[in-house]
Amino acid sequence: MLKSYDGNLFQVFDEDIGVEGYYNIIRESLFSNPDPDDFVAAIYQARQRIYRKGAIFSRVRKLSVVEFNKFSTEGINVSEIYPPKPDKTSIPQGRFNSAGKRVMYLADHPLIAMKECDVNKGDFFLLSNFSLSKDMNFIEIVSNKDQFSGLVYELLQTKDKRFYPVLNRVNEDFLHLNGIHGIVYHSTKLDDETIRDGNFGIESTFNIAISGDYIRHTTLEYSCLAHCAEGHQPVLYSMFQPLSNKKRKKLKELVYRKSRRTFEIEIIKIFALMKQKEKRNKILLGQGRYSSFNQCPIKVLTR
Repeated sequence: MLKSYDGNLFQVFDEDIGVEGYYNIIRESLFSNPDPDDFVAAIYQARQRIYRKGAIFSRVRKLSVVEFNKFSTEGINVSEIYPPKPDKTSIPQGRFNSAGKRVMYLADHPLIAMKECDVNKGDFFLLSNFSLSKDMNFIEIVSNKDQFSGLVYELLQTKDKRFYPVLNRVNEDFLHLNGIHGIVYHSTKLDDETIRDGNFGIESTFNIAISGDYIRHTTLEYSCLAHCAEGHQPVLYSMFQPLSNKKRKKLKELVYRKSRRTFEIEIIKIFALMKQKEKRNKILLGQGRYSSFNQCPIKVLTR
């Protein structure tokens, strides 16, 4: 199978190859024809990407009209802003989570988060900003390092959701390592024209997927009920914020139509604060002021 790989293996899912076939192609690139009785050590190259405590990310939840109206009139609980828990609701399979498994997907920019959730003109959605409450260590697969990394990098770029079961097995078996809090990957939903458009101010196209155990190390900064207008511009209806640092599970709400001037002032203040935090975080990161993650990631696999 490996000999037939031409660099376009993961563009369209081939039912004849199937999940098991695609998975074996990737696995064989790491363990090429081992003797069944041998103990085999395999190494692949990946990049460590560290995000400091305080790093800001965006999350979007697409809403139905019913959900939007409910949140507009009744308010919202913090649990509705975070990824759902498997004991509360069914969780569909995603890029890095099997069905029923909790993973938090975040983006470096609000537009990326909107695109990843297929938010288009006329849609309602919940736009939230989160910060990390501790330094976190992520794995980033880079292309053209070795055969395994090249295959996984191509798999990460796929837009075909039928590859999600393959991605999940690869992530669980090869990327879910000790000392790693999640995975970093480039968005597949942004086109080059949008990235070049200076109006959006997109400096990074990264998404991160935080493994379920580490979601508790994220902090809600604010969340807005919004409507997608022309050109993917969000129109904000209301904003929710934690009451205080000690009461982060209770939210206060500010509604645009009830107090337009106050709402505009508070939105400007919170946006400025997020920018300030991002700038400070970038400076400290550049100075090397973050936790040292020197533990060598290792995983033992059995045939």
